[in-house]
Order: sequence, then C-alpha cells, then structure tokens
Amino acid sequence: MESAYKKIDLSCMGYGNPELDVETFYHFCHYVPPEIVNDVFHCDPKYTPIMWDSFVRHYYDTNNEKAIDEINDRMRKLACISMIGFFKFVDVELSIFKSIRKRIDETL
Repeated sequence: MESAYKKIDLSCMGYGNPELDVETFYHFCHYVPPEIVNDVFHCDPKYTPIMWDSFVRHYYDTNNEKAIDEINDRMRKLACISMIGFFKFVDVELSIFKSIRKRIDETL
C-alpha cells in the first residue's frame, strides 16, 4: 500500500497538510448545508456521502471497513476543529451555523 499521505490539490481550500486537505472534502460531503453543496459540487447533496466513500477507498487504497471507520472518525474530529476556525474568521448567517451545529451534534 502506498503512503496514505498522497498529494491532493484543493487550491485555495487546501491547507498544505494532506490530512487537513482531505478533511476539507469530508467536511463538504457531510456537514455543509445542502444549498452550498449543490453550488460547490453541482449535484444533489444526497450523493456526497457516496462521493466521500468512493474517494476514501481510493485515496487510502483500502476496502477494509475497520480502516475506513478509523479514517472517518479522524476526519469527524478534524472537521469539528476546522469548523471552529471557519466560524472564527468567516461571517456566516446564524441559520447556517444552526444547520452545521445540528449535523455535528448528530455525528458525535
């Protein structure tokens, strides 16, 4: 198996650390409100968890469910941290915050 830390280019959304860059994609696939997901991915938000599942299997080169669960758990934790930073620097509507907070609470 190749190194789990492959290069990924998320342009202005990237942090330079592969795990944080991958987390950005996880974040968009699981926590961003549907209207924003539609604008970013141009697809129905119900497909983003499927996109993530396919991505994580190919990026980490594994179909081992336990390994995927561990990756997802790590991404959930990183997503919570990144959301704190996001709200610190971005002026967002309260309704969006409530939507994302609800998703965090449902996940944890």
